Amino acid sequence: MDSPIECPRCDAPIPPPAKVCLNCGHLLASKPPPEEALRGMRASRAAAKILVITLILYMLAVVGTFIYDHLL
Repeated sequence: MDSPIECPRCDAPIPPPAKVCLNCGHLLASKPPPEEALRGMRASRAAAKILVITLILYMLAVVGTFIYDHLL
């Protein structure tokens, strides 16, 4: 088990899984996600945006084809 850390505000010992000081309520800073995780999130967001744009363009083409064939 990890050793307790100290609260930066009141110096009380805090067990490692805690995210808040139990003595004073100070919110402990969390570690930022690793760069690989951020890169993966950005890539999945970009892929989702491309997919949405492709589906919208496809639907516009289907509607345009229907209008051209049936209404004009």
